[in-house]
Amino acid sequence: MTELMPGGGAGIRRDKGYPMDLEGPNGRHHDAADLIGGEDHDFVVNLYLALLGRWPDDGGYRRYRDLVAGRPERRLDAVREVAASEEAHRAGTRIAFGSGPAIPPGPNRVLALSLALRTEWLRHEVARLRESLGEVAGSALGPEVLEVRDAALHFEINALRREITERIEAGLGPLPEGAAAAREAAIGSVTAMLEAHVAGLVAAAEAKFEVRLRALERRVIAIEAQRGA
Repeated sequence: MTELMPGGGAGIRRDKGYPMDLEGPNGRHHDAADLIGGEDHDFVVNLYLALLGRWPDDGGYRRYRDLVAGRPERRLDAVREVAASEEAHRAGTRIAFGSGPAIPPGPNRVLALSLALRTEWLRHEVARLRESLGEVAGSALGPEVLEVRDAALHFEINALRREITERIEAGLGPLPEGAAAAREAAIGSVTAMLEAHVAGLVAAAEAKFEVRLRALERRVIAIEAQRGA
């Protein structure tokens, strides 16, 4: 089995000299075969999230979507290309290529992987938001920055909710007549779990934002009082 450090895409710098069989600093590991399933959109998004830890940029998305459109046999080559990039090396994920034919995962496995990757990405976005607030607290920027960040995060959460719902519906496929209620219940159950998880992350972040924002306001008031004295 061959293992590569991940990467790839339009706008992603490549480096041919990175070593093989290294454990990435983030400890993530994926089998290449797990990444080649799903619709073309799922494949490209999962490729970037798994190997680069970010959502695909417009150029990279178009490049790989066009590369594999109607040609699923090209997906493994795309994974290899992304895995050989400098950005992938910095991301530190380890990717394993088996010695035999790569067999794409089934719809349920693709759905589970997509949900796991998007949840992990969202977790990192929340952490980044917290860090940004810390930077704001040490600068002259106002709460407008927080409002913009908060709006962007909620936009991403809603987009994630819509996409996961679509993936669940696609995974369930057509059901017999009279099973619509069961279908809706299944979708509702999974999306409710996702929403509860995301809500918990956001609530914890917002609570910390509120405390830090109030501390920032007190600092500004104290500085203005000193200037007026």
